[in-house]
Amino acid sequence: MEYVAFLRGINVAGQRLIRMEVLCKLFTSLKLKKVSSFIQSGNIMFESNEKEEVLLKNIEEKLVKQFGSEVKVFLIELNTLKEMVESNPFKKVKSEESHCFVTFIPKESAKGVILPLFSKNKDVEVFLKKEEMLCSISQRINGKHGFPNPFIEKELKVSATTRNWHTVEQIVALYS
Repeated sequence: MEYVAFLRGINVAGQRLIRMEVLCKLFTSLKLKKVSSFIQSGNIMFESNEKEEVLLKNIEEKLVKQFGSEVKVFLIELNTLKEMVESNPFKKVKSEESHCFVTFIPKESAKGVILPLFSKNKDVEVFLKKEEMLCSISQRINGKHGFPNPFIEKELKVSATTRNWHTVEQIVALYS
């Protein structure tokens, strides 16, 4: 099975600086196959026959041992990501004032999500849920775009990580 691991809070705004080569070595040490990374924000692709729950537990435990603090990991099967890209939930978004994002949340939290969700000042709209992925559009309000991750974490009371739609498309294109 091919997976993409999205790590929360890696190399963002100068915080939790971890080189991708180090992360790839860590994943390889867990006997995962064909380990590679994409850009510096904690996107690791690999293959494994392990159950997803076991993989997640092993990866998160190894990250704590290696770096001394918890790093939340979201595992998505590459085929699930491919389906999302092929369906392109953002195909009707035409405005250059809009930014498109995919936010990954824990599977157990995804079941109770009711959409759409709008941020208080309407700069973020979460409009689609596919399994543990939430698609959102960020609008420019008063010269600034909203960012969905803090809004979703606060609204749903979960840990989450967000990637730009273009990044998700590139991962699928490179690894499928």
